[in-house]
Amino acid sequence: MRTELKTYPQIYNKKPAKILFSGQRLYTLNLLKTLPDGTTEKVPAFFTKLENAEDLKLLEKIENFWSSDTSYGRRIISHFKNAFFLSNLRNSTNGDLSNTLGGFDMTKYFVIECPQFKNLKERIRTISEIGYKPFLLNKYKIKYLQSSSQIQSVSKLEGQGENMIGCIIKYAMDNNVETINLIATKESRGFYEKAGFKPLGNKHNPCGYYANKNFYQDILNKIKFKYGEILSVTKNEN
Repeated sequence: MRTELKTYPQIYNKKPAKILFSGQRLYTLNLLKTLPDGTTEKVPAFFTKLENAEDLKLLEKIENFWSSDTSYGRRIISHFKNAFFLSNLRNSTNGDLSNTLGGFDMTKYFVIECPQFKNLKERIRTISEIGYKPFLLNKYKIKYLQSSSQIQSVSKLEGQGENMIGCIIKYAMDNNVETINLIATKESRGFYEKAGFKPLGNKHNPCGYYANKNFYQDILNKIKFKYGEILSVTKNEN
């Protein structure tokens, strides 16, 4: 197979396609698509934080699709809906999660989106749920991470899970979070080890993994070598 790298038509310096939701785009990244002739092209994407009612509408549109075809899609979307509902009970913020979950346990939700695809089934590539306890330990916990790779009817792109990991790492670096940990399933242990996470070494929790600030950059360098650099979004890209 040839390894020539073609570049998908760039979107970063152009006015983006009409956004179906109001998520906050934080980083640009590249996924990879293998063409019939064996060459590979970059597919630009965004790492986007979900926060408000428009984002809830987006997830509701893909809920049945992701719930039936993925392991954790239903759970992540359900948790976002519950968090949104609770935020409206606790606060008068017009349904904006950005300032409502910042207490004892803050939970954040992210997607990787490819806005050049008009169909939501093709557009949303990875979703994740990240926990944060700012008053206990300065760390993130990857509660759930789900890519569209299990969905047979969606075109295959490489790097959906790896880039989500990389963006979470970069987000932790930008917010001075010292450690990221997670509990892997038996099937996903190899994925996290390959990404650069290290086992906690706890015999009672053999599926526990972590990454800390001492090797964040090493993980990002591996992703940069394969997919290109993860970069912060400028104002005109958002």
